[in-house]
Amino acid sequence: MEAVNNDIKDVLISNARLLEQNYNGQEKNTNNINKIISELEQSIKHLFSLHISTTKKIDIGFINKVLFLQNTDGTKRINKPIFSVLKDNKFDMQGISFDGVHINNHLFEGLQNVIIDIDKVPEKDISKVKFTGVLVIGSLECANVEGTSFKGCISKLVLNPQKVKNKSLKYTVLEGIEIIGEEIDLFQDVCIEGTDFIGVLGNPKINPQTKEY
Repeated sequence: MEAVNNDIKDVLISNARLLEQNYNGQEKNTNNINKIISELEQSIKHLFSLHISTTKKIDIGFINKVLFLQNTDGTKRINKPIFSVLKDNKFDMQGISFDGVHINNHLFEGLQNVIIDIDKVPEKDISKVKFTGVLVIGSLECANVEGTSFKGCISKLVLNPQKVKNKSLKYTVLEGIEIIGEEIDLFQDVCIEGTDFIGVLGNPKINPQTKEY
Protein backbone atom coordinates (compact mmCIF):
# COMPACT_ATOMS: atom_id res chain seq x y z
CA MET A 1 0.00 0.00 0.00
CA GLU A 2 2.87 2.38 0.78
CA ALA A 3 4.31 1.91 -2.71
CA VAL A 4 0.90 2.63 -4.24
CA ASN A 5 0.57 5.78 -2.14
CA ASN A 6 4.00 6.94 -3.24
CA ASP A 7 2.92 6.46 -6.86
CA ILE A 8 -0.26 8.47 -6.17
CA LYS A 9 1.82 11.26 -4.61
CA ASP A 10 4.07 11.39 -7.68
CA VAL A 11 1.06 11.63 -10.00
CA LEU A 12 -0.52 14.31 -7.81
CA ILE A 13 2.63 16.43 -7.88
CA SER A 14 2.84 16.01 -11.65
CA ASN A 15 -0.83 16.93 -12.12
CA ALA A 16 -0.48 19.94 -9.84
CA ARG A 17 2.40 21.24 -11.98
CA LEU A 18 0.35 20.66 -15.15
CA LEU A 19 -2.57 22.51 -13.59
CA GLU A 20 -0.21 25.35 -12.65
CA GLN A 21 1.09 25.56 -16.23
CA ASN A 22 -2.41 25.60 -17.69
CA TYR A 23 -3.61 28.30 -15.30
CA ASN A 24 -0.63 30.45 -16.27
CA GLY A 25 -1.30 29.92 -19.98
CA GLN A 26 -5.07 30.31 -19.72
CA GLU A 27 -5.26 33.49 -21.77
CA LYS A 28 -3.68 31.82 -24.82
CA ASN A 29 -6.43 29.35 -25.68
CA THR A 30 -9.24 29.77 -23.19
CA ASN A 31 -11.75 27.12 -24.34
CA ASN A 32 -9.25 24.29 -24.73
CA ILE A 33 -7.32 25.10 -21.56
CA ASN A 34 -10.50 25.42 -19.47
CA LYS A 35 -11.41 21.86 -20.47
CA ILE A 36 -7.95 20.59 -19.54
CA ILE A 37 -8.12 22.44 -16.20
CA SER A 38 -11.50 20.90 -15.41
CA GLU A 39 -10.26 17.38 -16.18
CA LEU A 40 -7.08 17.88 -14.16
CA GLU A 41 -9.04 19.18 -11.17
CA GLN A 42 -11.35 16.15 -11.24
CA SER A 43 -8.38 13.80 -11.40
CA ILE A 44 -6.55 15.62 -8.60
CA LYS A 45 -9.58 15.54 -6.32
CA HIS A 46 -10.13 11.80 -6.90
CA LEU A 47 -6.47 10.88 -6.36
CA PHE A 48 -6.01 13.09 -3.32
CA SER A 49 -9.18 11.72 -1.70
CA LEU A 50 -7.80 8.23 -2.27
CA HIS A 51 -4.44 9.23 -0.80
CA ILE A 52 -6.00 10.81 2.30
CA SER A 53 -8.21 7.79 2.95
CA THR A 54 -5.43 5.20 2.64
CA THR A 55 -2.35 6.82 4.16
CA LYS A 56 -1.49 6.51 7.85
CA LYS A 57 0.53 9.70 8.18
CA ILE A 58 0.09 12.85 6.12
CA ASP A 59 3.32 14.48 4.94
CA ILE A 60 3.04 18.27 5.46
CA GLY A 61 5.84 18.85 2.95
CA PHE A 62 3.83 16.98 0.34
CA ILE A 63 0.68 18.98 1.17
CA ASN A 64 2.60 22.21 0.62
CA LYS A 65 3.74 20.95 -2.80
CA VAL A 66 0.24 20.21 -4.09
CA LEU A 67 -1.92 22.76 -2.25
CA PHE A 68 -0.37 25.85 -3.81
CA LEU A 69 0.13 26.70 -7.48
CA GLN A 70 2.72 29.27 -8.53
CA ASN A 71 1.58 32.30 -10.53
CA THR A 72 3.80 34.07 -13.06
CA ASP A 73 4.03 37.14 -10.79
CA GLY A 74 5.54 35.14 -7.93
CA THR A 75 2.34 34.89 -5.90
CA LYS A 76 0.46 31.65 -5.37
CA ARG A 77 -3.09 30.43 -5.80
CA ILE A 78 -4.91 27.69 -3.92
CA ASN A 79 -5.30 24.34 -5.67
CA LYS A 80 -9.07 24.11 -5.27
CA PRO A 81 -9.61 20.31 -5.40
CA ILE A 82 -6.84 19.74 -2.84
CA PHE A 83 -8.30 22.49 -0.62
CA SER A 84 -11.76 20.96 -0.89
CA VAL A 85 -10.60 17.50 0.21
CA LEU A 86 -8.63 18.97 3.12
CA LYS A 87 -11.76 20.78 4.31
CA ASP A 88 -13.90 17.66 3.96
CA ASN A 89 -11.41 15.83 6.20
CA LYS A 90 -11.13 18.68 8.76
CA PHE A 91 -7.39 18.69 8.17
CA ASP A 92 -4.93 20.14 10.69
CA MET A 93 -3.09 22.89 8.76
CA GLN A 94 -0.34 23.43 11.32
CA GLY A 95 2.91 23.99 9.44
CA ILE A 96 1.21 25.24 6.27
CA SER A 97 1.77 28.91 5.42
CA PHE A 98 -0.61 31.06 3.37
CA ASP A 99 1.92 33.89 2.99
CA GLY A 100 1.89 35.20 -0.58
CA VAL A 101 -1.26 33.21 -1.42
CA HIS A 102 -4.41 34.66 -2.99
CA ILE A 103 -7.20 33.64 -0.60
CA ASN A 104 -10.13 35.76 -1.83
CA ASN A 105 -13.34 33.79 -2.48
CA HIS A 106 -12.27 30.93 -0.20
CA LEU A 107 -14.08 29.50 2.83
CA PHE A 108 -11.83 28.09 5.54
CA GLU A 109 -14.48 26.54 7.79
CA GLY A 110 -13.69 22.94 8.67
CA LEU A 111 -9.91 23.34 8.62
CA GLN A 112 -7.92 23.40 11.86
CA ASN A 113 -5.02 25.61 12.96
CA VAL A 114 -5.10 27.94 9.96
CA ILE A 115 -3.20 31.21 10.42
CA ILE A 116 -3.69 34.10 8.00
CA ASP A 117 -1.51 37.22 8.15
CA ILE A 118 -3.46 39.89 6.26
CA ASP A 119 -0.29 41.88 5.65
CA LYS A 120 1.17 38.95 3.70
CA VAL A 121 -1.87 38.35 1.47
CA PRO A 122 -1.30 39.74 -2.05
CA GLU A 123 -2.82 43.24 -2.33
CA LYS A 124 -4.40 42.55 1.09
CA ASP A 125 -7.38 41.15 -0.82
CA ILE A 126 -9.39 39.09 1.66
CA SER A 127 -12.72 39.75 -0.06
CA LYS A 128 -15.41 37.06 0.11
CA VAL A 129 -13.40 34.99 2.58
CA LYS A 130 -15.08 33.11 5.42
CA PHE A 131 -12.67 33.04 8.36
CA THR A 132 -14.54 30.63 10.64
CA GLY A 133 -12.03 29.06 13.06
CA VAL A 134 -9.06 30.90 11.52
CA LEU A 135 -6.46 32.82 13.52
CA VAL A 136 -6.31 36.14 11.65
CA ILE A 137 -3.46 38.56 12.35
CA GLY A 138 -2.13 41.74 10.75
CA SER A 139 -3.80 45.03 9.85
CA LEU A 140 -7.08 45.68 8.06
CA GLU A 141 -5.85 49.09 6.87
CA CYS A 142 -6.12 49.24 3.04
CA ALA A 143 -7.54 45.69 2.99
CA ASN A 144 -10.34 44.66 0.63
CA VAL A 145 -13.00 43.27 2.98
CA GLU A 146 -16.05 43.31 0.70
CA GLY A 147 -18.18 40.24 1.35
CA THR A 148 -15.79 38.96 4.03
CA SER A 149 -17.14 37.17 7.10
CA PHE A 150 -15.14 37.48 10.32
CA LYS A 151 -17.77 35.52 12.25
CA GLY A 152 -16.12 32.78 14.27
CA CYS A 153 -12.57 33.86 13.49
CA ILE A 154 -9.89 33.99 16.19
CA SER A 155 -8.55 37.53 16.24
CA LYS A 156 -8.22 40.87 17.94
CA LEU A 157 -8.60 42.87 14.75
CA VAL A 158 -9.46 46.57 14.68
CA LEU A 159 -11.00 48.39 11.74
CA ASN A 160 -11.25 52.03 10.76
CA PRO A 161 -14.04 52.26 8.15
CA GLN A 162 -12.26 55.22 6.55
CA LYS A 163 -9.13 53.16 5.90
CA VAL A 164 -10.39 49.97 4.28
CA LYS A 165 -10.02 49.68 0.51
CA ASN A 166 -12.52 51.79 -1.43
CA LYS A 167 -14.17 52.70 1.89
CA SER A 168 -16.37 49.67 1.36
CA LEU A 169 -17.88 47.30 3.91
CA LYS A 170 -20.36 45.95 1.38
CA TYR A 171 -21.84 42.67 2.66
CA THR A 172 -19.07 42.38 5.27
CA VAL A 173 -19.83 40.45 8.48
CA LEU A 174 -18.07 42.35 11.28
CA GLU A 175 -18.73 40.11 14.28
CA GLY A 176 -15.83 40.34 16.74
CA ILE A 177 -14.18 43.27 14.93
CA GLU A 178 -13.50 46.43 16.95
CA ILE A 179 -14.40 49.66 15.14
CA ILE A 180 -11.86 52.42 15.85
CA GLY A 181 -10.94 55.86 14.58
CA GLU A 182 -10.74 59.53 15.54
CA GLU A 183 -13.05 60.90 12.85
CA ILE A 184 -16.28 62.52 14.02
CA ASP A 185 -18.22 60.38 11.57
CA LEU A 186 -16.34 57.13 11.00
CA PHE A 187 -18.79 55.98 8.35
CA GLN A 188 -18.87 59.11 6.22
CA ASP A 189 -18.92 58.09 2.53
CA VAL A 190 -18.44 54.44 3.53
CA CYS A 191 -20.50 51.83 1.67
CA ILE A 192 -22.41 49.75 4.23
CA GLU A 193 -24.81 48.01 1.85
CA GLY A 194 -25.62 44.63 3.39
CA THR A 195 -23.08 45.09 6.21
CA ASP A 196 -23.76 42.89 9.25
CA PHE A 197 -22.97 44.78 12.47
CA ILE A 198 -24.19 42.08 14.87
CA GLY A 199 -21.49 41.37 17.47
CA VAL A 200 -19.28 44.27 16.39
CA LEU A 201 -17.06 45.72 19.14
CA GLY A 202 -16.47 49.36 20.01
CA ASN A 203 -19.19 51.95 19.74
CA PRO A 204 -19.85 52.59 16.05
CA LYS A 205 -22.26 55.44 15.36
CA ILE A 206 -23.81 55.83 11.95
CA ASN A 207 -25.20 59.02 10.45
CA PRO A 208 -27.59 57.94 7.66
CA GLN A 209 -27.05 61.29 5.93
CA THR A 210 -23.38 60.58 5.19
CA LYS A 211 -23.52 57.00 3.99
CA GLU A 212 -22.89 55.32 0.64
CA TYR A 213 -25.46 52.58 -0.06
